[in-house]
Amino acid sequence: MMPPISLFGLTRSGTTWMGKILDSHPQTLDRHEPDSVRRLSMPLFPALADADVDSAEIHPLFTDMPNMRKSKIVGKMPLVPKDYRFAPAFALKRAGILGAKFVGRVSSGFPVPFLPRAERRGHGRIVWTSAESLGRWGILLDVLKDAVAIHLLRHPCDHIASVLRGEAARTLVDNRPSSDDYGLLEMLLATGPARRRHGLSLVAQSPLGEKGFAADVTG
Repeated sequence: MMPPISLFGLTRSGTTWMGKILDSHPQTLDRHEPDSVRRLSMPLFPALADADVDSAEIHPLFTDMPNMRKSKIVGKMPLVPKDYRFAPAFALKRAGILGAKFVGRVSSGFPVPFLPRAERRGHGRIVWTSAESLGRWGILLDVLKDAVAIHLLRHPCDHIASVLRGEAARTLVDNRPSSDDYGLLEMLLATGPARRRHGLSLVAQSPLGEKGFAADVTG
């Protein structure tokens, strides 16, 4: 297929919205967060020194994207007709996605029963949106050398407000407060820049008696 478009950003940064804009082109093939369904074993924030080891599973994930059938990956609305898919096939795809979404309310992860493959996939371009693998992006782009890279940034205040609204409304996949996600914070603090450049670490107690951060600012 043509070189993919990788659209990466943080959660609640507009990757889904922008992905559907790119999906409106008649020759794109939208794949929404496939790495959150078929998870990569490589760390969320890998070291560049481990790139050769971590990159081994990237190509299999990418080459399998046209065949993926999970409604979370292929069923983001609205659906758009494509040049590479005849009208009857598009109608069957829509029916299959709606059916999978309905059954998925009872049985999570139910695949789309009928998802026609592109008749002329060689002319299509995958749009890979991800809100999970931004920390892996450097290695991903090193492997997919011809990929078009789009990093979607949202104003920090807008992003924080959106996350807080989602947590309050319990509409996020993980409704724990982000400030309590110590597993993610520990992964971030284990990266080279956090350790070497900024001297950050996770401490058991802060001066206020709560978990928090400590930084060696003497350097």
